[in-house]
Amino acid sequence: MNKMTGNRVAENLSERGKLLKNYNGARQNLLFVIILTIVNIVLFVSGTGTYFLFSASIPYSFGMLGLSSLIHFDAELSAALAEANILPGSAEYEYYMSAEYAASEKAAYVVFIAIAVVILALYFVAWLKSKKPEKSGWMIFALVLFVIDTVAMVIASGAAVEFIADIVLHVCVIIYFIVGIVAASKLKKLPPEEELAEDAAPDVSGPYVAPSADEVIDPGFTYPSSTSSTLNGESVDTKNEKL
Repeated sequence: MNKMTGNRVAENLSERGKLLKNYNGARQNLLFVIILTIVNIVLFVSGTGTYFLFSASIPYSFGMLGLSSLIHFDAELSAALAEANILPGSAEYEYYMSAEYAASEKAAYVVFIAIAVVILALYFVAWLKSKKPEKSGWMIFALVLFVIDTVAMVIASGAAVEFIADIVLHVCVIIYFIVGIVAASKLKKLPPEEELAEDAAPDVSGPYVAPSADEVIDPGFTYPSSTSSTLNGESVDTKNEKL
C-alpha cells in the first residue's frame, strides 16, 4: 500500500512540475513580447533598420509612428513641403510652419505614444499579476489582447509575403499562451502539495499497544528469592541469616 501511495505521489509531483514549466514558459513568452516590442520601437526611431519578430504589432505601430514623428517632426515636415512643391513665402507654407499646426500635429503623435504605452502596460500588468497559476485569468486577458493584435496585423498587412514570418510567430505565441492557460487549469485540479507531503510520509506505526492501567509490567530482572543485594554489591543468604 505504501509503495502504491509513493508511486501516486511521485506521479503527481512529476505532473505538477511539467504543468508549472508550461505555465511559466507562457509567462516568459509574454515578457519577451513586451521587451522586444519596446526594443523594436527604439530601433526604428534610431534608424537602424533592424526589427525583431516576436513582438506586438499594435503598440509597435503606434509607438514607432508617434515617437519617430515627434522626434523628427521638423525634418519630416520640411521634406513633405518640398515634395509637395509648397514654397516658402506662400500662405500655405506659412500655415504649415505655424506653431498652431505644429501643436495640433504633435498632440496627435503624443496620443499615439500614449496608446502604445497603455497597451504595453496592460501586457506588463498581465505578466506581473499572473505569477501564480491561480491568477491565470490574467494570462487569458493577455491572450485576448494578442489575438486582437494578430487579427489587426493580418488585416493591416493583407497577409503579404513579407509579413508571413511575423504572422507565423504571432500564432506560435498564441499557442504558447493557450498551453500555459491549460496547464494552469490542470494545476488547479491537482491536490495541494501539503496533502502530497502527508501521503508521502512513511508509516511509523508499529505493533506496540499501550498497556492497560491494571497491567503489571515486568522490569525484566529480579533477584533470586534466596538472595538479596547489599550496598556493597555482595549477596547475602537470607535463609541462613540469623538475628
